[in-house]
Amino acid sequence: MEISRRLVGVSLFSTFIILIGAGHGIFTLGLLGLFLPVLIFDTAEFPLLISSILSLLCTILFILSLINEERRNRLYWWAISTGIVQLVFWAVLSFNDHYIHLAWLSALPFLLCILYSLFRSKIHRWIQELRS
Repeated sequence: MEISRRLVGVSLFSTFIILIGAGHGIFTLGLLGLFLPVLIFDTAEFPLLISSILSLLCTILFILSLINEERRNRLYWWAISTGIVQLVFWAVLSFNDHYIHLAWLSALPFLLCILYSLFRSKIHRWIQELRS
């Protein structure tokens, strides 16, 4: 089944709204990639630097999958894989943070996009069975 532009767009948006801890506040993961040049020179925030690199890479792959229709499926799955690695890395770093429940709630749309991408043919069959 072909990956649609709508699914890529929703996945891209859902990575932008994931909340992470940055310093003494909360920041969105999608905007973190924009602050990569600032974080390169701050050695105290090395985990945040790794997370921002993964965020930027994930965003670039999603945008490339929107542009390049021939390789959309492959680029989309690379972006999803990078997003999963990013979430795991982020989850390990923020395990003891006080905002973790809100952060996982904000990650829920991205996780739903992943599940829909993996099981969309079964979901479509299930919906067809419900309609008939």
